[in-house]
Amino acid sequence: MFADWTFGRRLAAAFTVAGIVFVCLITLAFLATNSLIANDATVSHTYAVKENLAQLLSDLKDAETGQRGYVITGDESYLEPYTAALPHITNVLGTLKTLTADNPHQQDRWGRIEPLIASKLAVLKQTIDLRRTQGFDAALAVVNNGSGKAVMDQIRGVLADADKEETDLLTQRNAATEQSATSAISVILWGGLAGAIATGLIGWFITRALSHQIGAAVGHVQSSSAELQAAATQQATRQRAGYLNERDQHHDQRTARNVASDRRERPESNPDFGTDDVGRTLR
Repeated sequence: MFADWTFGRRLAAAFTVAGIVFVCLITLAFLATNSLIANDATVSHTYAVKENLAQLLSDLKDAETGQRGYVITGDESYLEPYTAALPHITNVLGTLKTLTADNPHQQDRWGRIEPLIASKLAVLKQTIDLRRTQGFDAALAVVNNGSGKAVMDQIRGVLADADKEETDLLTQRNAATEQSATSAISVILWGGLAGAIATGLIGWFITRALSHQIGAAVGHVQSSSAELQAAATQQATRQRAGYLNERDQHHDQRTARNVASDRRERPESNPDFGTDDVGRTLR
């Protein structure tokens, strides 16, 4: 089948195969790279969740620290960490809800931690107000009843559970990222090797087809040249034979005319000169 194809058709087929090979390699490389990017994004996403969890706990500690400093000293400047932490706590909790919108376990935790945070902030505000209005002893009595500590311990427990889940997810996503990176490297290396082999095979195929085509053309030219040379030789032989034949005829004609002329000039002096003499002369 392929032997009957023209060189142009073979060349088109070779480039078509090369195009298909490179399109497949590019597609595989794209998929592997895209998977790597996606997995890397999930890893970054998990780190962002863990950072916000740590930030939420830190903000709650800052609020608690400001409250205690004010209860002990009565100095309003000690409330600066508490005042700064309040809006930040709300913002960080909103960010956590957004980051884990696709995780029902974490969403359930945020539903449980919101009232706990509200209760903790209410206790802090209560002690601050008591310190302002009733003095140190009234505020200290609320602190000593342990309600604020109990709520804070529950908050720590929920945040620890949330952080543990994110750590487990991080382990899985790191493994997936490493696998994607390995796959991408394999596709690039083996794909490059396959592309080089395919290019070499296509080059060999084109060279072989071209050599065969040129060889056939050269053989045809040589065959045609031999036929032309044989025809020319045959024509030259015929022309030479004709020339020699014509020359002999002219020679015989001249000899005959000479003999006839001699007979006319010497008929009486040599009466015996005749046909025999003409024959001998011709011989």
